[in-house]
Amino acid sequence: MAYQFKSFGKKYKESPNPMGIGAGIHPSKKRKRSSTEPPEALFKPFRDPLRKRSQTTNVGHGELGVRAARRKGPLSYAELDPNDMNKQDYAVDEDGNMVHSKKKNALLPRNFLKSMDASRSILISKFKSPLIINKENEYELANARPPPPLGNRRKVFFPPKPLHDPMGEYAIVIYDPTVDVIPELKAEEDEAKKLEEAKKLEEQPTQRPAKRRKTVHKSLNEILGISTDPNEDPMKKFPNVPVVIDPKLAKILRPHQIAGVKFLYRCTAGLVDARAKGCIMADEMGLGKTLQCLALMWTLLRQGPRGKKTIDKCIVVCPSSLVKNWANEIDKWLGKGSLNSLAIDGKSTKAGEVGDAIRNWADAKGRAIVRPVLIISYETLRRNVENIGNAEIGLILADEGHRLKNGESLTFVALNSLNCQRRVILSGTPIQNDLSEYFSLLNFANPGLLDCVKIYHQKNK
Repeated sequence: MAYQFKSFGKKYKESPNPMGIGAGIHPSKKRKRSSTEPPEALFKPFRDPLRKRSQTTNVGHGELGVRAARRKGPLSYAELDPNDMNKQDYAVDEDGNMVHSKKKNALLPRNFLKSMDASRSILISKFKSPLIINKENEYELANARPPPPLGNRRKVFFPPKPLHDPMGEYAIVIYDPTVDVIPELKAEEDEAKKLEEAKKLEEQPTQRPAKRRKTVHKSLNEILGISTDPNEDPMKKFPNVPVVIDPKLAKILRPHQIAGVKFLYRCTAGLVDARAKGCIMADEMGLGKTLQCLALMWTLLRQGPRGKKTIDKCIVVCPSSLVKNWANEIDKWLGKGSLNSLAIDGKSTKAGEVGDAIRNWADAKGRAIVRPVLIISYETLRRNVENIGNAEIGLILADEGHRLKNGESLTFVALNSLNCQRRVILSGTPIQNDLSEYFSLLNFANPGLLDCVKIYHQKNK
């Protein structure tokens, strides 16, 4: 029986085998056998059909495993023709000798060279942090600027801010930058500058004035507001901020006490006179002089017109019987632990320990200042004024300051030798009708503001 197959209009010949080719498979699609003899297939070495054979490393396993460069070359070096040696290119050195050109890593397999190049590219590539990219941060990571190298990042200067809200419910503003202006010593500074310029002109020889260079365009730093002067303070371009009394004290202060705190701050901040940063608080007993001075001290220790604290240390000088009272008043009005103080009355501590404690308090600076307030009696301070030395003190509060009415006493000389500009005298005792006593108190509060005693007497006769 003969079979005919049709595919796409083509007619195939009849199969020579009358039994057919089996399973109805087309002869063109039927797999061809490599050998008709089955023993040859059994003796062949087994090869894994899933393993991919490399055409670059295997050598000697048929034409597929041999490199193309080796197939073109001779089978053995003994069969090389000496005439073909002239066809190769050779390099010639200075003496005329032939030098064979060598290839770098010529004996290494190609797959090893490829792995070297891949590892080198990985090591050279820039490091990228393994971040998880989501829809939220996809745009930010794609458009993120690379960070500058270490050492080139500019320091960030934040504008000063008030410590308390000046528009709050209990806000009491004692310094408003839009109204209050801090006076400066303009007249004296201008005179000093004129004298210096005159001296420079006298010392310098007369020279021909150099031609000024015409500048039409501004530099990029001037347009962007970037200062190139390393000595210039970048914080100067920010305006002053208001100074507000702490709300926990503002709730307690009465109207006359608020006026007293404003008076104290204006005097100590130099708003009245730039040369005078002291005053006399002469209220009667029971009107709250201690509370007003605590409000001033707490404000200066925490804030200022530039957004930073105005002072670092404060000394409260009082009679020995009032040292513990001042320490208790600080804990009462400001809260226990809010402001640490060092109370020394000269009775409860030994003489050697007092000197070491005062010396350590005076030497402390910056973050080492644990107790910014020193409460000490007049007698103890007079005996240990050498331990304080020339340490900078921000504020002196002299309670019962009528003790300083004698300008020639040891107590006056000891307190007047301290390195402090802001000095406040508290006194509830009337000062006698004597100009010399009044002069000594004013001279202690504002040293150098008044003339000498004789001229002061002549002017006020």
